[in-house]
Amino acid sequence: MSTPPSRYGDFHVHTIYSDGTATPEDMITAAIEAGLPSLGISDHSPFPFECGWVMKSSAVGAYTEEIKALAAKYKDRINVFLSIEADILSTGLYNPDDYDYIIGAVHCLIKNGVRFDVDEAAEISNRAIDELYGGDPYALTDDYFEAVSEVVDVTKCSIVAHFDLVAKFNERSPRFDESSPRYLKAAKEALRSLTAAGALLEVNTGAVARGFKTTFYPSSDLLKEWRRLGGEIILGSDAHGTKNIAFKFDDAAAYAKACGFKAVKTLSHDGFIDVPLV
Repeated sequence: MSTPPSRYGDFHVHTIYSDGTATPEDMITAAIEAGLPSLGISDHSPFPFECGWVMKSSAVGAYTEEIKALAAKYKDRINVFLSIEADILSTGLYNPDDYDYIIGAVHCLIKNGVRFDVDEAAEISNRAIDELYGGDPYALTDDYFEAVSEVVDVTKCSIVAHFDLVAKFNERSPRFDESSPRYLKAAKEALRSLTAAGALLEVNTGAVARGFKTTFYPSSDLLKEWRRLGGEIILGSDAHGTKNIAFKFDDAAAYAKACGFKAVKTLSHDGFIDVPLV
């Protein structure tokens, strides 16, 4: 794990309540050891169908109570915030008012009545392209970005996670050109919708930490477009264990600065505030 600048908090991490490998308390103590001022725990919201990587509906109450108790326990050492990563398919399965903030995301699409994950495996994405989209990868990316454009309205989130998650496997197993006019048109239309909705866009380091990509979400082309539109950003590691908390946040900050940003947001008890990029 790279040593994060202490001025940044990490607002996207998972625990054993969903698909993480560490307890909430383990994640908090690791964040303290890493020198973070703040940590937001944001396990995956329940789905209305069986899924192994989300929180069970029956666990939501215990989750919220445990994070609140740990926030009180460690309040003199770190600011701990209660969040949830709400998928666009999780409508009605969580109460947004129960959380300090919501992270919104699109992990799954439904095409012709068939549901598939866009980030589970390259083989699944390739099969969806071939069998559900007639071999047209841009038809899939069009659907993905259309769904992302609605994520704030549907999930009531203030942060949009891993904006171009659909490209998770494209670096290693390319099926589409991320610089193609069609891909960029759909992505930029989604960015315009999200700008109007007032959400923060997350610079997410998780796919780099897990070896799927060598660049962060979103791509530099899309992050520069977000800056041109006047959008604001926040850093998130998407850590699923203690070793990746605030993974390469120093590099992510430099990446954001190179794309034209002067500051990133962090969360305090007074709300989201700017942290200058120096």
